[in-house]
Amino acid sequence: MSNWAIAVGIGLGHLLFGMPPDETAAFGEIYGEATSQADEASASGSVIDVLLEQMPASPERDELVASLRAESAGKVSQSLGDGRVVLSFMDGRLQEITLGAEARNVQFEGLLLFVAPEREVVEDLALRDPGARIAEDDIRYPALGIALYGFAELTAQRGISFPPVPNPERAVVLYQPDKAAALDAPYQLLTKFLK
Repeated sequence: MSNWAIAVGIGLGHLLFGMPPDETAAFGEIYGEATSQADEASASGSVIDVLLEQMPASPERDELVASLRAESAGKVSQSLGDGRVVLSFMDGRLQEITLGAEARNVQFEGLLLFVAPEREVVEDLALRDPGARIAEDDIRYPALGIALYGFAELTAQRGISFPPVPNPERAVVLYQPDKAAALDAPYQLLTKFLK
């Protein structure tokens, strides 16, 4: 097993969905030492405070605040190494793995996601998941549990466009396919933009 190979629904190398933070931190020699851990509920609390101060009282505001509280309850994130790997935990279990462009060895079935041209990555994954969706620069492959950010952009004028040089802010997010949220508007079927 490669330390940087994506396994659909399982994780990345030794980082397995469902692991607690202390187990993932044990792989510091491979992915980098755990440098920080943040409780996402406290970060959301700051956003909620601002909303409560600046938005007039309304059912919409109350619904947004309740949604933010529910979404962040029990969430913790852990950065490994220089932040090229960020792990998100829900109720003490690994739910999501975010990889920055510095994680150049990340691969899916032999395709190096941060080394291969963006078009090749987007199209190769679309062949494996015809249900892929795109909104702005966010491409989701729900059957694979993979999301790409900054690999391509959906524009009103040109459809899908690829950057002339690799975007240094690219990211790959891994999640369990059955845990994927429904992809409603503004997401559009990716295959209608690929030629």
